[in-house]
Amino acid sequence: MAFPFDELVEHHRSPPYTLTDPQKEGIFLIALLLISVGIGGIKANVSAFGAYQLRDLGEQELQSFFNWWIWLMNVASAMACLAICYIQQEVDFYIGYLIPAVAMLVALLALYLGRKSYVHLPPSKVSPLATTLRIVFQAAKNTVRWRGRLCDHVDSWLDRAKESCGGSFSDTHVEMVKKLERIFPVFLVQILNRNVFYQIPTTFFLQAMRLNLDVGSTGINLPIAALNLFAIIPILLLVPLMDRVVYPMLEMCNIRPSPLKRMGTGHFLGLLAILVAAGMEIARKNVIEEGGVVRQSLGGVPFNASSINALWLGPQYLLVGTGEVFVMSSGIEFAYTEAPAPLSTVVMGLVGITMGLGSLTGAVLINVVNAATPGTEWYPDEPNEGYLEAYLFLLAALGFVNFVAFCGVASRYKYVAQEEEERERDTLRLVTYFEKQGTRADDDDDDELADWERQLDALNYSLTASL
Repeated sequence: MAFPFDELVEHHRSPPYTLTDPQKEGIFLIALLLISVGIGGIKANVSAFGAYQLRDLGEQELQSFFNWWIWLMNVASAMACLAICYIQQEVDFYIGYLIPAVAMLVALLALYLGRKSYVHLPPSKVSPLATTLRIVFQAAKNTVRWRGRLCDHVDSWLDRAKESCGGSFSDTHVEMVKKLERIFPVFLVQILNRNVFYQIPTTFFLQAMRLNLDVGSTGINLPIAALNLFAIIPILLLVPLMDRVVYPMLEMCNIRPSPLKRMGTGHFLGLLAILVAAGMEIARKNVIEEGGVVRQSLGGVPFNASSINALWLGPQYLLVGTGEVFVMSSGIEFAYTEAPAPLSTVVMGLVGITMGLGSLTGAVLINVVNAATPGTEWYPDEPNEGYLEAYLFLLAALGFVNFVAFCGVASRYKYVAQEEEERERDTLRLVTYFEKQGTRADDDDDDELADWERQLDALNYSLTASL
């Protein structure tokens, strides 16, 4: 449907069909729905599937895999911004649609041909997502119903879904869901940060529309979409640099920045990008007020724009792109390494959900802000008449609060590997204690020995449940 071959062959003759506007809108919405379902399935599974192929090669290889995964995604974005957009604009719009369709067919063929060489995780008999939701629902229901402790090892409200605590799910399944409970706050504070990335096709686009798009006084207008390259270029340059130079050098110095520390760096860079954008908006309006106005047209609609060249938006795009180097690859790595293997696709789905919620949060925030500032809209349709800089400063303030919240969550988070090391150390310490005590204990030490035995039982239970 995207590519009418009859138009290509017969030199764009009128199509032999007519559609009403509601029919066109319906087809368009169905296409968007299919795209969203397809992207959701790909992003939630392909990265986890690829990482599973390297599961025995160590932490460094996994980190490298996720870095290059993000790099290849942005190579595709760069191709879309340059080649496909150029073909749609200068050659034929439908050929631009044909290229990604053919690319998807080639990808499917490659996946099929290599199916026998992949390492497969045995599929679960039941849906991991459905089981997770049922455990959460039952634990919440039992918590409200019973409230009190139901067994000796309740350290989370989710324990009330265990068979040993009156629920109907095995301890192993509940322990896996409890690990998601630990991960969830990290994803929660990603939502507002994702909103920073979505300023590129929204707020930054508005700013570019009211800046001078003339490239070097040549009379050729810069396509606004081409500014996206400023966000993509640092990813294409920094990912290989960080993966092959910076991280190995830090490793030689015995410095291993954790995924959360790298994500925090990305959060900070995103905050700086919004502040730079706010400063740019103030400068843009000041130049207009001082008479620095150029008359230009987009889509046949003339308007006044600041004489500042749109290329000066580059720094804020670069900051967003650089932040993505740290946030996205580290976020996917964190999700994969901290999630139980059977729930890896569920957690990868959470990564996509945070991106969608970030966009939705931005849309809600714009409506709330405009409703609260009638007549002096902070996010106007015409940037020259509103207070877009106020919206950006508000977004920066929210971003700062979110950054502080992220630092708090990250500082209290314990990685799975850390917890396993602590359990092994504690178990070894207790075993050593019993060996020193021998098979008999003095009567005076009975209470102390009983206390050590209780601790050992608790550690053994925790270790068994985590496995």
